[in-house]
Amino acid sequence: MLYGWFGAGLRPFSAPMEAVVALPIAVVAGVAWHGGRLRAGSPFRWREVLAWVTLAGLLAAVEAEAYLSAPRSAHPTLSSIADSLMASHPERAFLFVSWIALGAVLFGSDRARRAS
Repeated sequence: MLYGWFGAGLRPFSAPMEAVVALPIAVVAGVAWHGGRLRAGSPFRWREVLAWVTLAGLLAAVEAEAYLSAPRSAHPTLSSIADSLMASHPERAFLFVSWIALGAVLFGSDRARRAS
């Protein structure tokens, strides 16, 4: 929670903010690498990749449709909604911690599923 509060207080798109965001990514990547999930020759699960690519494509389509629609006030983009949700320091801290927690839950459930 303190990590999120600290990170939310940094100026967006600055080098310190990028470092605060990159640190959890590096930790998870290191754990995954050490756990053998990223080693050469590991099986590639096409269904999982296809699901993530499909989700990313749908989100991109929603964002593009909202961006091209008029009036903008009636069709907000996902990024403008995110900006309004992160208007204050406590809101940014809460969303930052929630984002890290979601990643930890997804990573943990994936590890447990693969171990069984």
